Amino acid sequence: MRKTTLYAPRVRGDLDLGHEPSRLDGAGDQQWAEITAPGGRIAGQPYQGHWEASTTQKYRIGSRRVVGDRTFRYAHVMAGGGDCTKGWGVGNQNTVEERAGASWDVDGVVGETVVYINAMVHDITLNQFAGGYLLYADAGGDSNMIPIISNTAATVGNPSTVVLGHPLTGAATAGVTGSTLTGSIWGNVRRMATGPAGYQTCVGVPNVSLPDDNYGWIQTWGPCLVVPNGATGDTPAERRVGFQNDGAIRIWSGLAGDHQPAGLVASCTFYNGIGNSSNWIILQMFP
Repeated sequence: MRKTTLYAPRVRGDLDLGHEPSRLDGAGDQQWAEITAPGGRIAGQPYQGHWEASTTQKYRIGSRRVVGDRTFRYAHVMAGGGDCTKGWGVGNQNTVEERAGASWDVDGVVGETVVYINAMVHDITLNQFAGGYLLYADAGGDSNMIPIISNTAATVGNPSTVVLGHPLTGAATAGVTGSTLTGSIWGNVRRMATGPAGYQTCVGVPNVSLPDDNYGWIQTWGPCLVVPNGATGDTPAERRVGFQNDGAIRIWSGLAGDHQPAGLVASCTFYNGIGNSSNWIILQMFP
């Protein structure tokens, strides 16, 4: 009896074709598998490649896709923030949080996975914080951070029903305990060049230009095409690169201040007897 190896992650295509795991592409050629976790394609929506933009959301925000030696996250481009251009770093633009004291509408009991948080500062929209986190200090003074699966809409002064990714780890008291609700870091991205300089954290680099208010995959790990500013790799012992405030890549020694690391120059840049610059790197953000 022939033994077949099965893989737990969701794999797009055929298994057991010589690569582990592997698939056949549209032309019948054997290729590496694409693994998308947590299997977040929205019911009824078609497949979306990491080279495509879509006006329609097709996957859960923050879904992780591994393609060979590269990793991507599914993101939404901020409405009104302009296009996210291929090769430029994009920043998390979730500046609106629901943060207030005495916000629990009902006591939070350890072990519960559904809680009720009053909208104290802003109206809350449906699933505004899905993929984000609930942060609070419990009755014993310990800090807690719990992922959010979904939330209902609520106007100021009324409670939102918040479904959590794991049970409460500390008790909360209605009318006393404060909280912070944050959205997914991939739920509202913007090209860093159009955002507030120096106040953004880069969360990925798109492999294709993503128009305003569109959805698509942004790369977070592995070999990646970028937009360099200045020479990257033409000087000996300079391999580390970081993000400028506008999302372009610069050699680390050329960055002023405490900028965000991006990764390493990917290729050997010494050829024809001289050092040369490179526009692709090994991106090192979210594996």
